[in-house]
Parts: sequence; structure tokens; C-alpha cells
Amino acid sequence: MGRKISGPDLDDSRLSSSPRVVAHYGAHARNGGRWVKSGLNIVSLLVAAVVGALGVKIADNLPELWTTVSSTWQGPSCENPKSLKLVHGEISATSFLPETVTPSRTYHFDPARAADEDPGTAWVEGVGGFGEGQKLTITLPGTYDVRLLCIVNGYPLEPKLFQRNGRVRTVDVRTDQGNMSGSTLKDPPGDDLLESQQLNIPAGPTTMIELTIKKVYPSLGQDRFEDTAVAEVAVYAAD
Repeated sequence: MGRKISGPDLDDSRLSSSPRVVAHYGAHARNGGRWVKSGLNIVSLLVAAVVGALGVKIADNLPELWTTVSSTWQGPSCENPKSLKLVHGEISATSFLPETVTPSRTYHFDPARAADEDPGTAWVEGVGGFGEGQKLTITLPGTYDVRLLCIVNGYPLEPKLFQRNGRVRTVDVRTDQGNMSGSTLKDPPGDDLLESQQLNIPAGPTTMIELTIKKVYPSLGQDRFEDTAVAEVAVYAAD
């Protein structure tokens, strides 16, 4: 967020089964056929009423039931990593901005800011332009079965700061297992700028993860910066 560039003040808004009854005694009933038949009709009506009432109740709660079932069937996600554990490693970058001091606070942009579990801070690349080709590398403390890689994009501390800095649009991921190209991020991610988005990652034993910025969403507004920011990167592995 250190290199201001001029530009237009763009619009901030972009931002029954029915039960089967078997009555063996009915076929042999003497002088009681009518009673048996009437009794079965009453039972059928009662069963139909109960099933109908349950059907209405289930229909009324269908959205909640579907959410519960879907959550159970789905695998780990950035929103819910389930049994996966967060893995911390050493993080480095090909460049980053020097700190900036303002009357209200001091901003740090080194790569460690992308792994401090604080989405209010960010790594900001430090080369000319918007940082296409710049890399962020995470070296794990051992070999892990990495299953999930998540990113909080941009500088989401506040909406204006998010817009005034560039955000990653497309990122390539490289690990010990090879390259995975073309993870495209949404911009903005959703109603919540702090939303974590999932990146594609090659499966297999992993000791190192390298993220390369390929394309960028440019900054917006009149007082915008020619910088691209990444707020957080999280690595999850199976036990």
C-alpha cells in the first residue's frame, strides 16, 4: 500500500411411503368381515393422517435439514476444515514493501503477515507494477499430507483499504508433487471481505508450498496504490 497511482474514482459498490398392513386373520373371519374391513379403513386413515402431519413438518424444516445433511457429506473446507490440523511453517517472499508509519499506526508488509492468523495484516509485494510473478513460499517443518490450502485475499482490514490495493486474481501453486496452475479467486470474495478461499494443490507428501501471482485485480479509487496484498495463507494437513 505504499506506491500511490492516479486513476478514476471508481464505484465502491463493485464491491410414503405408506405402511403395509398384513391381516392374516381377516381372510378367516366369520360374520366379522365388515368389522375387520371398517377397522382397517380407520387404521389406514389414522396412518395417513400421521404421515401427512410428519410430511408437513419435514417440509417446513427442509432447508435446515438439507444444510445439516450437506455439511455432513461435504469434505473439509476453508470454512470448516473438520479434522484437518493447521500447519505452521517458515514463510518467505521474493519481495515486500518496507514498513509505513502513519499518525495512527505503523503498517508492516513482510511475508510473516500472511501467516500470523490475523487477517487485518497482509503481505504486500514490493516491486514495480502489481507484482505479477512474485512468489510467497511456505516451508513446512516436516513432511505433511496437505489436504487444504486457503487464502484470504487482498488487504481486508477495511473496505476502502481493500479497494486501494490490488488483489490476486490467478495464482499458481507448486509443491514437491508438481505444479497446479490457474486457481482463480473471486473478487470481492463475498459479503465478508475476510472470507477464506480454497486453492488447488497437488496431492501427496508435502514439505514446501510456493504461490506465484499470475494475474491481479487492479486497485480502485482515486488514491489507489500500485501494490498487491495477501492477508492470510493457511495450510491444513491430515494427521
